Amino acid sequence: MIKPVLKYLDIVQIKDGSKGFLARGAAYIGEEEADGVEYFYFRVMTTDRLHSMLDEEHIIDGRATFIVHTFDQTTIEERINVVLRDSIRPTWGEVALAINRYLSWEYDSIKYETIEEALARINKVD
Repeated sequence: MIKPVLKYLDIVQIKDGSKGFLARGAAYIGEEEADGVEYFYFRVMTTDRLHSMLDEEHIIDGRATFIVHTFDQTTIEERINVVLRDSIRPTWGEVALAINRYLSWEYDSIKYETIEEALARINKVD
């Protein structure tokens, strides 16, 4: 079984103001016994920011979003580690898809082609 681990957490693009706190982040996650990582993106917002966003947008998709009263990076790391413990699977692809339920995987919208599909697309003449 593949055990994913959080290797680094990067919190960027922090906005803190009268409408509350919003930050974007990236979790660098890889296999426990291997080099290399893949990126999983998320945002962190306070309840005040959530309320102000709801006033403007009326609906918010909650995937890859942590809602907090106050920002604490350790708490975010702990929550991501809970997700990772729940995402142990036989292959990395299955692990990444399991994590992708909670965080936005960098390869979420990529469509892989077989060699036959790629050759057919390349050789297609209109």
